[in-house]
Amino acid sequence: MDKEQALRLAFSGGAVLVLDFPVGGTFGVDMMSWETGDKFKGIKMIPPGTHLLTYSMTNRMNGAVGGITSTVLVSVVPGGLDNDENVTILKWNVDTEALDPVGDPSEAAAYRAGVKRLEFDEFLAPYPRDIADDWRVLTGAVRPEDVLRIRPVNGGHVATSSQEDAAVLFFTKLPKAPRPDANGERVGRVLSKFHMDGTERLACAEQKIGRAGLLAEVQLSFVLFLVGQSFEAFEQWKALLWAALTAEDAFAEPAWEGFFCELCRAVAAQLKRVPADFFADTTFMPRLLTNFRAIASDDDDAISGPLREALQSLWSVAVPLFGNLAPEEDEDIAPVVVDNAELACHR
Repeated sequence: MDKEQALRLAFSGGAVLVLDFPVGGTFGVDMMSWETGDKFKGIKMIPPGTHLLTYSMTNRMNGAVGGITSTVLVSVVPGGLDNDENVTILKWNVDTEALDPVGDPSEAAAYRAGVKRLEFDEFLAPYPRDIADDWRVLTGAVRPEDVLRIRPVNGGHVATSSQEDAAVLFFTKLPKAPRPDANGERVGRVLSKFHMDGTERLACAEQKIGRAGLLAEVQLSFVLFLVGQSFEAFEQWKALLWAALTAEDAFAEPAWEGFFCELCRAVAAQLKRVPADFFADTTFMPRLLTNFRAIASDDDDAISGPLREALQSLWSVAVPLFGNLAPEEDEDIAPVVVDNAELACHR
């Protein structure tokens, strides 16, 4: 990269200034990470979009890098360094061993101005351009407003499976029981349908955040568990996929076609990124995709060209991973028949 191109990318992208980060720690952006040296002060040339900053410290007991990984969500919008929102200032907190936003507005403004004048340029690592396209595919539906809605208060750190005191992510809550009918009842057939068809859960989430928000949350929950190691995000990803891929009524509605086209492409991209042995100890995904393929087969005559193409992109990834996904009844996917005598606990 020549100097002119480097300057253009620096001014057109975002930057993260990281102050006082310990030497020998691990710092990453999106799907890349490095061991930090004494000159490291952050990342520059970050393209527009949603990005994950990850970091962890050297374990003082055995000298190995690892243990708790902390994650910070960052949004970069068009406008480059001219937009103050695209310059994030973080500082190492010795007491909490975490990166915190610089709290003093005047201090933050001074550092931000320094970044814009390229005073820290030699200490900022360039964003790895070779991962930009892949990351865009995984997070392209996530907007700044989605990040603001989901991330912890004040940009707090995302919880990992080993952190009990980290801030909670504000994911959209899905209903655990169906809405009562006109008589205020939840009869057995309504409960049975609720447990076999995710349409009501999907529609409830749509009312809260819209279909664009739903797609964004599917993508964001995935990268937060894949890269950020958040168990909370993993559980949300599974819940959203169950609601969407069992939503037989919604799949048959033309109004939902665009959503399912984008969802199929998103899930296909996600399946390409999970480790080969990720699903070795679980049947959740193959059973869910088998059920979804059965739904698509039942509605085959009504499927449009774009949706058929999106489905094929999903099957082209899923079948080599899980087999032909031939529809067959399974105890974890089959309808849950609820007897009226069991309804007391749901009222």
